[in-house]
Amino acid sequence: MLKRIFVFFIFALSFFPVSAEKIDVNELLDQADILLKKAWEADDNAQFDKSKKLYEQYLQFLTQAADAGSANTCFKLARHYSITHSPESIKWAKEGAERGDPEAMELLGQKYFVGKEIEQNWLKTHYYYMLAIKIGGEKHMRGTVERVRRLERRLTAEQIANTKKLLEEFKPKTISFGQKE
Repeated sequence: MLKRIFVFFIFALSFFPVSAEKIDVNELLDQADILLKKAWEADDNAQFDKSKKLYEQYLQFLTQAADAGSANTCFKLARHYSITHSPESIKWAKEGAERGDPEAMELLGQKYFVGKEIEQNWLKTHYYYMLAIKIGGEKHMRGTVERVRRLERRLTAEQIANTKKLLEEFKPKTISFGQKE
């Protein structure tokens, strides 16, 4: 009987993440910024191999920060991968948008509008633009507000109303340290 209880206890513990210490997202971002500055300096001095290695380390720190719960870091990764039209760009833009980052929402809206890395979809464009305005505020998203006005000329009143319903239902996803997505 005691053996069964012990086995059950060990089995139950396997579902809880164990960590020696909590990751400090701000520390990761500070380290990432230092690496980025060093990469730029190396690039300016024509040390391209060194610059590339430092930039790869910078991306690793950003990825760790995003995995630890930083929504805006998801946007930074999405913006980076947008340069090469990598599918990672969509992945990180969606993740940042789900976590409530208005810049990631705006970027994802742009991607749905353009339709290069993802299938063009004006309804999703409208949704993510409106969500960015709702979360980020009209004052900070002036360009997006104008894009919404132009886009709404192409949509029906019913489509616009459906988007507004979806906006009311939005709840940002939160990631805690050690939580698996």
